[in-house]
Amino acid sequence: MGLVKDIESYLADKFNRKYCIFTGSGTTALYLLLKSLKLKEGDTVLLPGICCFSVAYAVKYAGLKLDFCDVSINDACLSTDVLEASIKKNPAIKVVIGVHLYGNVLDMDTIMKICKKHKIVFIEDVCQAYGSYYKNRPCGSFGDYSILSFGHTKILDTGHGGVVLTDNTKVVEMIRNKSDELINYDKQEHDRLSNNHSDRYYKLQALSRNNPAKVILFEELLKGFMENFIHGIDYSSLKRLKMLLKKEEKIIAHRIKLYKLYKTTLIENQGIRFIGSDHKIVPWRFSFLIPYVNTLRICDTLRNEGFDISTWYPNLANMFVSDNKRKLKNANIIENSVINFWIDDTKNEKDVLNICSRVLELNSDKRYQIGTNKYIAK
Repeated sequence: MGLVKDIESYLADKFNRKYCIFTGSGTTALYLLLKSLKLKEGDTVLLPGICCFSVAYAVKYAGLKLDFCDVSINDACLSTDVLEASIKKNPAIKVVIGVHLYGNVLDMDTIMKICKKHKIVFIEDVCQAYGSYYKNRPCGSFGDYSILSFGHTKILDTGHGGVVLTDNTKVVEMIRNKSDELINYDKQEHDRLSNNHSDRYYKLQALSRNNPAKVILFEELLKGFMENFIHGIDYSSLKRLKMLLKKEEKIIAHRIKLYKLYKTTLIENQGIRFIGSDHKIVPWRFSFLIPYVNTLRICDTLRNEGFDISTWYPNLANMFVSDNKRKLKNANIIENSVINFWIDDTKNEKDVLNICSRVLELNSDKRYQIGTNKYIAK
């Protein structure tokens, strides 16, 4: 418990918050927070169409409804251009979760102004943006509540652990009480459920590509896996997290170095369009759009050649169809066009140059081309 208190104190100071509550995962942190906000049945949480599915899982596990807002084609983050209209169309929305996706930074001033105007709780999801800044303040210091994650693939990756940051004393007490009610973390059971979920998720994703009507089955996927996403603290990961916190400047510098190398090597040409932010960011991965080619086929080719690559994330509004209130044009474009390259400490400059060279080759190969997309042109 001493390590938990040390980490909570460090992060509270870092993000200029009164309170920091350490939990079993980022999803657990969000779930506990939502359960502590005294929301009613039928209340709705608004998410960006593009973000990790576990955010939506936390909302559903908390017994709340989902709605989705389109994202900006420039940074893949929640679009302030349509946020207020989305809120006005659904008076059941009581919470907005803004995700700093891929390490990019939300327009915090505009989002907080809109949420305050409509008396909506704003939760800042910083799970992919640890170390990023909006203006002169760190992401994680803005929302009514902020969520951090130290789980798999995150910028500081221990495989487990999440955090709620806030200044609200009453909610902190409720979160801590509800946290005590969670099941203890069991590595063997967690690994079993995680592997089972991943297997079913990717099979269903492939099935829905060939038969779009099958996308409705995603709503059933979260059933039976709650203990995989919502659980107590894995205390064995705390020593590694404390070590990573001491090394965070070095970890961040490596990511930024590879990010810059990707950007100068690829260049925005041959239909490639970068997803980026004008703010000081710490990238989660190097993410970009190639809207004129079959990105799934490119990724399959590169994986077969031993490269690490992904097309995260699909448009959540298409997965949770019974909750969806509107079509999301930009989210659909990103779902069909995005590619992510790794920039963690498993990669070096040679890896960057090799995968960039290969992507440029495949991008110019007519066998991978699928025409044009007028919405993506700059």
